[in-house]
Amino acid sequence: MHLILEGIVPRTFDIWIEASKTSKRARELHQRTSRPGQLARPLVEDLAGLGADIKESAREVPAALARSPENIFQHHRSYRAQNWFDFLQLFAHPLLDGRASLEVRKNLALLARIYSVSTQEELREEDIRYLEQAVREFVESYENLYSDPTVCTSNLHGILHLADCVKNCGPAWGYWQFTMEKTCGNVVSWLRGSKLKDESVSNAIVLHQQVNLIRWQNPNTCLSWEEVFMQDRAMSSLTGLVDKVKRPPEFTDEQWEALAAYFDIQPPSAAMIHEMQKTMVHFRKYRANREDIVTSSLVTDRPESRCSRYVSCQNNVNERYFGVVDRLFSCTWHREDHQLALVKVFDEVHCANNQDETYGRVQTLKSRKSYLVCICLANIECTVGIAYNRFTKQEYILDRNWVDCDLYGSTIESGLRAAHDDWTW
Repeated sequence: MHLILEGIVPRTFDIWIEASKTSKRARELHQRTSRPGQLARPLVEDLAGLGADIKESAREVPAALARSPENIFQHHRSYRAQNWFDFLQLFAHPLLDGRASLEVRKNLALLARIYSVSTQEELREEDIRYLEQAVREFVESYENLYSDPTVCTSNLHGILHLADCVKNCGPAWGYWQFTMEKTCGNVVSWLRGSKLKDESVSNAIVLHQQVNLIRWQNPNTCLSWEEVFMQDRAMSSLTGLVDKVKRPPEFTDEQWEALAAYFDIQPPSAAMIHEMQKTMVHFRKYRANREDIVTSSLVTDRPESRCSRYVSCQNNVNERYFGVVDRLFSCTWHREDHQLALVKVFDEVHCANNQDETYGRVQTLKSRKSYLVCICLANIECTVGIAYNRFTKQEYILDRNWVDCDLYGSTIESGLRAAHDDWTW
């Protein structure tokens, strides 16, 4: 949505930069915060450090990110919509801890929630009512934070009509312009030479559609992020293990103990080990969903590549884990096939306290001490990353599902989780 990703979020960051400057204009704004028509006090500190933290986290963020993180302080003018999406949904909330006031972070978290709700696959009547309330709350808090008249742009007014728009037309992904812009870019790339342009584009379109039909022959074909929203749920068979290993490595005693604990066998018996070894197949990759590819320690880590081994997952009793994937494999036990993963779970993960629960499910990582557990692959939700905030000198787990949490009491839970309405988009 251009309204948010290329309108409100970039303009907000420009305001932060303007307020942090040491120019005469900035000093006047700081001194006269109580006067109407003036920018509020500088609410974000150390923007240069914020940009450096985003850049340095490039090796430990989810590999599913379409664009590698760049220093937002130095390159925000060249940021595209995908960069601003990553900043809004992933980096802003943990890395603004200590740098920004609670009001700024809550305002930005509310904007992220509005974006998430308006672009989800289905919309219920509760979602519409929540958007109507949330956009009003966002605009009111935005005006209180940034009292300069220059912040009241058409984008800020346009978001007030967001609820009516999705009510009349459905979720925003059905008619946003990102797909059209991608298509226009493809058409330009299809042009070859200065003659017979119509025939060149026509042939390219036919070949492109023929390639798209391959996915119906091979459901393991990767989909682009635009196609993810346009495909039916029938493509759910995409999830699965890929890239089989010819010579699987031997398990250590610790790994066998974790596997035995999963099947509630203590200690691991020689019969169990023998039976599983006959049917065990190791894999290098696992597609957790239509976006994330989780890799195991069998894949050689390259320094320049982004991490795809940090995962967010749950065990069989719904205990939430953050950890590093060690092994991906399938095996047979008691004539039943199991797809499993060994995960080194972080032992010291601290949740946000109740007085400052701005981040939802984003967690503080106290240390990287870990213990080994075995989980079902179906319990891996998504890949996550780790970012270090030099301002607070803490590491944060970057979970892209943080926005599913209730940020403002029971408002979201009552407005989004009820299922008594009989219509959906």
